[in-house]
Amino acid sequence: MVQEEALLEALRAGRIGGAALDVYPVQPLAPDHRLRALPNVLLTPHAAGLSREAVLRMSTGAAEAVVQILRGGRPRSLVNPEAWEASRARRRSLGHAEAATA
Repeated sequence: MVQEEALLEALRAGRIGGAALDVYPVQPLAPDHRLRALPNVLLTPHAAGLSREAVLRMSTGAAEAVVQILRGGRPRSLVNPEAWEASRARRRSLGHAEAATA
């Protein structure tokens, strides 16, 4: 998350060397947007990381996480670890078995 006006000002003044962005407040970025006129800005569509290989890795990783959770284990890439204990308590209340190693 950036403050767009502050970013534009910093880029114009040379306080930062450049910016690379792929997400914008309004998508797609308007053809006449001020960011497009700056030589020290790299702009890509939000889909820039959606190569075949990336989609395969994301899909495989998501499927592996689901299997790990269904087995009662903690997923490898847990984003909000503070929710883990609440999740385990919910599983117990529903009668789901605990994993041997979580």
